[in-house]
Amino acid sequence: MRVGLGPQEAAQKITALARERALDRSRQTPFSVAAQDAGFRYYGGKLDDITVVVSYITTTANSSAGI
Repeated sequence: MRVGLGPQEAAQKITALARERALDRSRQTPFSVAAQDAGFRYYGGKLDDITVVVSYITTTANSSAGI
């Protein structure tokens, strides 16, 4: 039985959303806040700084109890 997205699909969707947000020049991001604190006028994010890791934790029929 499959529920939700697989790891690859989930990573691609999260990456697409992060890229969309980084391109939004009206959005405050951690990078733009730090740049502004340093005296720069910068909005949006860093496109070269997007990393997504998706982890799925599952059980198997053969898993041992107490581990």
